[in-house]
Amino acid sequence: MDQDKREDSGAAYIPERYRQQFAARQRRRKLMKLSAVTVAIVCVLAAILLAAGSGLLPVPLRQFTPGPAPITPASTTTAMQTTQVTPVPQGAQSATMTAVPVANASGPVFSPAFLAVVPDTNTISTARALAFISQDYPLSAYTLLSGDITNLAGRQLYAFSLRPAGNTSASFTAYLDAATGDPYAPGQDSAAVSLAAARNTIADTFTAVHPDQIRVMYSKGTGIPLWNFTLYQALVPALSGSLDATSGQVRSFARNISDAGRPAAAAIDISAARKIAESYINGRNGPVAVNLSIGRYMPAGPAGSAVAGQYLFTYSRLVNGYPCDSEGFTVAVDSVSGEVTRYERRWEVPEFSFRPSPVPSVLQRDVTYTVLKKAQDLYPGLAPNVSIVSADIRWKDDVPAGTVPPPSAIPLAWKVTFTDELIRAMPVPVPAVAWVDAESGDLIGMDYQH
Repeated sequence: MDQDKREDSGAAYIPERYRQQFAARQRRRKLMKLSAVTVAIVCVLAAILLAAGSGLLPVPLRQFTPGPAPITPASTTTAMQTTQVTPVPQGAQSATMTAVPVANASGPVFSPAFLAVVPDTNTISTARALAFISQDYPLSAYTLLSGDITNLAGRQLYAFSLRPAGNTSASFTAYLDAATGDPYAPGQDSAAVSLAAARNTIADTFTAVHPDQIRVMYSKGTGIPLWNFTLYQALVPALSGSLDATSGQVRSFARNISDAGRPAAAAIDISAARKIAESYINGRNGPVAVNLSIGRYMPAGPAGSAVAGQYLFTYSRLVNGYPCDSEGFTVAVDSVSGEVTRYERRWEVPEFSFRPSPVPSVLQRDVTYTVLKKAQDLYPGLAPNVSIVSADIRWKDDVPAGTVPPPSAIPLAWKVTFTDELIRAMPVPVPAVAWVDAESGDLIGMDYQH
């Protein structure tokens, strides 16, 4: 009867056994294609991991910062749990990924949706996505746990689960725009300064760097919306910094200076470097009232190395003639080229938040007595060994980022630093700090703990 139906419909008759053989061959071809795609992706991931181990992938920017060198985690390998990501059904909108733990996995786990991505004009390949995420989060500092493709805020995104190297618990999700490969963070679409505008400002500000790639990432972790950026030359970080996503101002940057081929002697002195630093501040901010609080030469490399360093200047903001404790600028100038290699702007508190026309009436001797008396009450056994390091009048303006203090909320106070025998015995002695109101003489703050 089936044969009669096929004859009635005009279709050519094919015996059943041949049809089964033909269907089997089709299934084998599909399986072979899927296997080839899977093997290719695994090979790409293996190449990336091998490149990370051999140092071919970019490394984090070496920031120019004073003080002891940062401590890096020991190079150890630990057994860890990775995460299997459940794929998002086709056509579904999802803001989060559903994670299923996979014990004793030896590497990152990619969802079927991730592995099945076919690049077209609207989607970058999974290989490029892996390259971008490894650039933003170097595998020397982060562990890649899993990858998926999802939809968020109307965008198709690559979603990667990562955690800092050496951390066995904390993990986070990083997103990439599936069409461009740009980093994506929830909330960036509502920023006052758009991604395109931020990218243009960054490119115009740092033309001397001649970057061949600019990576820009939105962040609101400090309470202040920022565009964090890194400029690359041949996949090597050349400069990184942050731009205010509300005002469009560059808040900070640090340029990577290679020690290779640098002379041992400085080409400019500290006076010339200071003029460069102050000219740069005024050029970016207009005339501002500041006072130089720190100016010193910072050698490059380890102690005793014959490499010219940087000049570091810290300027305190002045309000009614008195310096702020927190607000101001930090500028570093290269002692060889005279270029500004580091810049940080701290200028958030409005003028009305400072106490108007303060009149300091408390003497320094009374201030030190108040601090010593409080220290004795806290640690009676250490009182005979407490030593005052410094005492000066300044604004106590250390406020949480992203907040605006009410009018007259910031007091003028004596800042007193002191040590005791336990502090002085530490490898890096950090003095205790006390604050005494310069008008009332009240103790309004103390950081002194053992």
